[in-house]
Amino acid sequence: MTRMGGASRVLLVWVTRREFVVECIFPFNVYMYENPFDLEHRIPIKSLTSVEEGANRAVFVSFYDSKHEAHKLRLIVKNPAALVAALRSLGTPSINSRERTRAG
Repeated sequence: MTRMGGASRVLLVWVTRREFVVECIFPFNVYMYENPFDLEHRIPIKSLTSVEEGANRAVFVSFYDSKHEAHKLRLIVKNPAALVAALRSLGTPSINSRERTRAG
């Protein structure tokens, strides 16, 4: 079901020292109250497992949720290099990195 869900130009993506956030903008956030398409995420930085820049402005972000289940997001963003750099500066490893764990 979540692979069918998608959004074009209606998501806000940002990074703080503590979390990586993906949210729908108004008025779409009203319709996504229950998050039926799994579009909205507030992910603690320490839960991120990898970040990779892909082709065509794609960024792949892997993480574990609170139940320790693995998830992967594919985001198309305006400046993928900046997003990848921001996440890596906070300690998120790349898939090719040998670093698989880090101090929390």
